[in-house]
This record gives sequence, structure tokens and C-alpha cells, in this order.
Amino acid sequence: MTKIKYISFGLAILAISCVNCKDSIESFVFINGYSVSIDSLNKVQFSLRKYLEYSPIKSLKIAKGPKRQYFYLDTISNSFKSDPAPKFGLDQFFKGDYSKPLIKLIEHVAKITPSDTSYSCDNEFCDYNFFIFKYPNGNIKVIHFCSYCIPKEFQNLYNILNETIDSNLISESNHFFVNDLVEHAQEYFFKILPPPPLPGNDFNP
Repeated sequence: MTKIKYISFGLAILAISCVNCKDSIESFVFINGYSVSIDSLNKVQFSLRKYLEYSPIKSLKIAKGPKRQYFYLDTISNSFKSDPAPKFGLDQFFKGDYSKPLIKLIEHVAKITPSDTSYSCDNEFCDYNFFIFKYPNGNIKVIHFCSYCIPKEFQNLYNILNETIDSNLISESNHFFVNDLVEHAQEYFFKILPPPPLPGNDFNP
């Protein structure tokens, strides 16, 4: 009888653990970008302006990139030029503390099963935003949308993410490598919408 009680108790603990595992996340990444950049190897990559990485067992990581595009028109030679950009265009790195509202919203959205994972609009000035969740079982959920057409169930999280990134409470950090989830999102996105060919230096508009 005692043995049966121990087994029942063990199964109850296992069931609770599985529920907690299902609802938890291993990591979450938010990125915002506009257009693309090229790296030092002449490969097209995301040109990100904002990056935030959340992991329950690590510190908050934030990075920013310049707003201007890396493809630009040289008015002297009347041709397109390009600067080799740092990885994903990010050149400013920060660290910060988690706020309770941020944690609660990330965990809430992680449990949502969206009707669609791609939300786009026809605005020509549209940027791209990604919510990328990685779960303990290895599953990855990718949600991308334009700032002009944010699904209302994500609006609060989007707002607090931007408030956190733009806050004066974050402090400068040493350079760090972004989470591999960004590469995953880029590969996913480039399959849907392949990047444009690189403009040549001798291109005349």
C-alpha cells in the first residue's frame, strides 16, 4: 500500500512538472528591422534596429543598430554603395533588468496559438518585427508582423518591449553574439520573401 502511495505521489509530481514545462519557455527573442544590410563577406542579412533577448536563467540582453540603410546612393558618383555592416547591423549593446510586466506578457503570449503567424500590410514603409519563442522541448514558434498591422493580442507586449529597449535604465554592455533564433527567423523569412540582389557599384539609377 505504501509503495502504491509513493508511485501515485511520484506520478503527481511528474504531471505537475510536465504542465510547468509545457507552459514555460527556454528563450524569447524580439527583433525589429528595416530593409537589409551586407556583412564583410558580402552576404545579405537582416538590418536590425532593435534586439531584445529574454531567458529566465540569464540576464536581459538588448542591442541596437543605426536607422539608416546600408544600401545608399552616392550622389558624387551617382551609384549605389554599401558599407559592410556588423552582424545583423547591430553595433550598440546593453543589459538591463527584467520587469514583472514584461515577464508576464512574454509568458502570456508564449501560450497563445495565433490564427496566423504572418501579419503583413501593403504599406511601402513597412518594417518587420519578429516574436520568436523556443520551448524546452525544442519547438520554435515564429510570429512576424509589420508595425502598421500589429495583431491586438500582441500590442501590449510590443509596446513594453519598445519601452524597455528605449529606457534610460539599461546600461552599456560588452559585445555579445545574438541568439541563434535570429538566424532561424532570417532563414524562415528569406524563404518567404527572398532578399533583393546586391546593387553593383557601377549601377546607375
